[in-house]
This record gives sequence, C-alpha cells and structure tokens, in this order.
Amino acid sequence: MFERYIDYRRAVIAILQNRQQAAVELENARAAYADVCQTLDGVGAVDSGAGGSGGGETTFIKKLERKEMLEQKIAVLETEEQCIQRALNALSSEERAIIEALYTVKHKSKPHAQQAACEAACCERSQMYRLRATALNKLERMIFLG
Repeated sequence: MFERYIDYRRAVIAILQNRQQAAVELENARAAYADVCQTLDGVGAVDSGAGGSGGGETTFIKKLERKEMLEQKIAVLETEEQCIQRALNALSSEERAIIEALYTVKHKSKPHAQQAACEAACCERSQMYRLRATALNKLERMIFLG
C-alpha cells in the first residue's frame, strides 16, 4: 500500500553507507555471543543448590535469553550482509567500483569520492553518473523488489 512512497534509491544508499557500521555491529554481537556461551559453561546447573549471591536459576535463564537474542541478531545481520554482497556481486566491475568509491567511509567529501569513482572505473564524469544510476537501479531491484 505504501510502497509507492518509499524512496528505494535513498534506502539503498543508506544501506551502502552504513555497511561498515553493520560489520562492526556483527563482530560485536559475535563477541558478546561467545562471552555468553563461555559464562554459561561456568553457571551452575538449575536446582544445583548454589543459591545465595550466585543467582542460580534466574542468572541461568537471563543468560539463555541473552544467548537466544544474540543468535537472532547475528542471523539477521549475516542475512542482510549476504543479500547486499550478492547484489554487489551482480554488478559489473565498473559499477561496483563506482558504488564502492561513492558510498564507502573512505571518501568523506563528495568531490574526492566522485574523482575516485571516475578513476576506479577509468571513465569521464558523465559516464560515471550513468553507471552509478544503472548500478543503483540494479541494487534497488535485487535488494528490495526481487
């Protein structure tokens, strides 16, 4: 119903620009998951009579819930990254080079990014803009529409 109001191009650009942040988030989630798994090994079994300040059953349940939450988060982040990577792999080498030059953290200022994109694809600025438009259209279709 609201699909016609969604600016898919802007969404694709935001996804590409936030890819580095998503990679860091995935690594942090994996580290937290490993931490929880390691501490679960040290928690006494339920009804072991540990009682007292150890928390026993409550601590164990909270850690299991955290583990499940982290498993889901990792699965979602990995699926998103695979989807983006598959879409990027579908682009031609020139299109991919332009997209990476324009929408990565390496180039903060726009003129430097545009120059880097032209150099990466070995083309004039007008050709770079055409390749960028084609690449963004492909990414829109692959990520959102199909």
